[in-house]
Amino acid sequence: MDINYQDILQSLISWAIAHGIKVVVILFIAWLVTRISKVFISRLIRTLIEKSKDSIVQEQRGRTLSNVFCSTLKIVIWIIAILTILPEFGVTPLLF
Repeated sequence: MDINYQDILQSLISWAIAHGIKVVVILFIAWLVTRISKVFISRLIRTLIEKSKDSIVQEQRGRTLSNVFCSTLKIVIWIIAILTILPEFGVTPLLF
């Protein structure tokens, strides 16, 4: 059994050009949206906290809410990114 490494390398390069760039762009966009949403949510919660009177308790609640919202949104963003990437590997996700 003779393995032709040049053919393997050639097909890997052609896949990387055709699909790899899409995968990298999708991952970058998911990372960027995650970062931007984290900043946005933190600022929104901070703005809402500044309007309240009891600062210590409200700050703790705000931090908790911010962490919950950021974590939930991060999970949703990455699930969408993974479902978008799967067809590039030849896997079609079955969504009802």
